[in-house]
Order: sequence, then structure tokens, then C-alpha cells
Amino acid sequence: MRRLTLISACIALCGGMIAAAQGQAGQAPPRGGAQAPPRGAGAPGATQRPMVSCQRGGLQHAVRLYLAAQAKGDFSELPLATGLGYWEDMKAADVKTGFLTKKLVIDKSLSLYDDQSCQTYTEIIVSNAAEPYVAGIRMRVNHEKIAEIEVITTTTGYWGFNVDNFLKYSQDQDWSPIPADRRDTRGTQETRDLAGAD
Repeated sequence: MRRLTLISACIALCGGMIAAAQGQAGQAPPRGGAQAPPRGAGAPGATQRPMVSCQRGGLQHAVRLYLAAQAKGDFSELPLATGLGYWEDMKAADVKTGFLTKKLVIDKSLSLYDDQSCQTYTEIIVSNAAEPYVAGIRMRVNHEKIAEIEVITTTTGYWGFNVDNFLKYSQDQDWSPIPADRRDTRGTQETRDLAGAD
């Protein structure tokens, strides 16, 4: 009889601990046998926010943050890594005074995402007659931070630069994912790169 009483006490104690833990997690224990429907696997909580990461969704989020920052000319909300590598037109530059501080109305942007090398490439077109740009922005993500940003710009005065034509013909470009059965392997691309380097 004592053993049965001890087991019952343990079960009651465990049940009380579980109920308390649920209450602390903001989940009241079910009453009257009715249970709340379970959350779907991976369903975001109320405080969960998108994060920069090497997964495609995380890379897309990094690009969205970049585009928002460029539109405001304020990169303070970008999750930049300590020791950020920053280059403009193939030269080391200061991000605090660089291209990202320009408030730009972006007419069109196209992006590529590489989840194997944790990098993105975004092309932006700014047709503002006073200060037009076609620019390419490469970002590398590391440990949920943007670790590198490289900007290549073209504008008025560059040979052959015509932003209106660029915008017009870019409308026909298709940057959607290539079907898996039609993609080259990384090895094929590396071979082409080496062949072109001669």
C-alpha cells in the first residue's frame, strides 16, 4: 500500500511540474479534456523574426534588408558582422561614407542566391536622370551576419552607359531558377572560368 501511495505521489508531483512548466511557457494546461490544436511543425512563434542565414530564405531576407537600406540611404538596420569587408569598384572603402548611404529610388532589381557559398548577387537599376546607376551588389553571409559587401557601379560618363536602354532591355531578362535537369554542375562552371582565364 505504501508503494502504491509513493507512485501516486510521484505521478501527481510530475503532473504538477508539467502544468507549471506549461504555464510558464504561456500555455495553460488543457481543461475538461479539451486540448488546443497542436502547432504545425516549425510554425513561427509570435516573436520569431526572419533571419539572415545561408539557406535560400535567409539569403533572400538579406537582400530584402539591403534593398530597404539602399532605398533609405541608411544601412544601420543591416546585420553587419564585426570586421565587415566592404569594397566599391574593386577597392576597399568605408561603408559609413559609401554607396549604401545614397538614398536611391530603385526601378528594378534582380537577384541570384547561392546557398552553397552563402552569397547573393543583386543588380539594381536607378533611372533618376540626376544620378542614374546600374550597380551590382555581392553579399556574403556568415553566422547570421552580412560579412562582405562588394559594390560595382556604372553611371553617367561610363563608356556605353545608357540607363534607359538598360532598364528597357532588362525587362525581358528571366532570372528565375533554372530547372535542375538543365543546370550545369559547379565543376563545369569552374572549367569554363579557368578556360576563360588563359
